[in-house]
Amino acid sequence: MPRFWAILILIILLASLPLSAQNLVSSKLLPSPPELRVAATNASLGQNSGAASDQPAPRKHWTKGGKIMTFIGLGLLAGGASAFAYGESNGNSYGCNSGGTCVAVDWKWTGVGWMAAGSTLTVIGLTRHSTD
Repeated sequence: MPRFWAILILIILLASLPLSAQNLVSSKLLPSPPELRVAATNASLGQNSGAASDQPAPRKHWTKGGKIMTFIGLGLLAGGASAFAYGESNGNSYGCNSGGTCVAVDWKWTGVGWMAAGSTLTVIGLTRHSTD
């Protein structure tokens, strides 16, 4: 039964990834791009401001930081799911070093923390876009 919950949580997290990639803010609420920026870029190239209407609209692309955060987040999600499943099956594990110091690790809650951090990084990374 505990593996059922781990698999269910993983399925819910994976199913929610495409929904989190949508734009959460309406474009009507965002301010329009300043006209001075367009005029300044055309003036520096020696063109008049009328030539800007011939250029295609800038496209949004996924930033490098967004890619990095998304892949690290997915790694944390995978590691958290496996740590959670290991914690569900084994309970607490004890790790002892050569000095005889033993530390109890609750892998169930460690996995939950990693999954929370991973899902946060994944959502932030998927929404990082730039038009430059």
